[in-house]
Amino acid sequence: LRDPAARAAAQKACRCLLVDEFQDLTPAHLLLVRLLSGAEGAVFGVGDDDQTIYGYNGADPAWLIDFADIFPGAGDHPLQVNYRCPGGVVGAADTLLRHNTRRVAKTIRAQHSDRDGFMVAPATGDSVDVTVQAVTTAVAAGDSPSDIAVLTRVNSLLAPVQVALTQAGVAVTGGVGAEFADRTAVRAALAWLRLACGD
Repeated sequence: LRDPAARAAAQKACRCLLVDEFQDLTPAHLLLVRLLSGAEGAVFGVGDDDQTIYGYNGADPAWLIDFADIFPGAGDHPLQVNYRCPGGVVGAADTLLRHNTRRVAKTIRAQHSDRDGFMVAPATGDSVDVTVQAVTTAVAAGDSPSDIAVLTRVNSLLAPVQVALTQAGVAVTGGVGAEFADRTAVRAALAWLRLACGD
């Protein structure tokens, strides 16, 4: 940044930059890419603004949203077909992501249209009960518990589902482990229960 000769030498060596996971760059990374690319450099940024996960570190989906402003003259080549997931997963993800208020305009679609048994627990009612009902219905229909995955926004939300499925006689693997009981909030809740129950 402070050495024009070094910057010119670096720019000469870095005339074309391919930067993956562009949405997860820190401001310092973005500055480095801009310094290396210079006025004549070409930057190929690959990423997904909907997958910015390092915001605590300064990452910002704006790096992709405003890419053409950061690198004037840039074009875009949206990849909108998901080849990895069944249609139900892609449809649910697309519906959820449309709630992001600031994002690159895109329509996500699946290569495969099958729903593949995917469901989202409704926002009304008890989500644990709905989940247990869905899992036990699938097991009763012949699905193996090992072929069923329950996903939650954060890992700790799996605990009540694990307990309820175990009580319903469904074998459970994964999820939260014994370390869950060591969390401060869980220890406090268990201590309160012991006091409340006179134990």
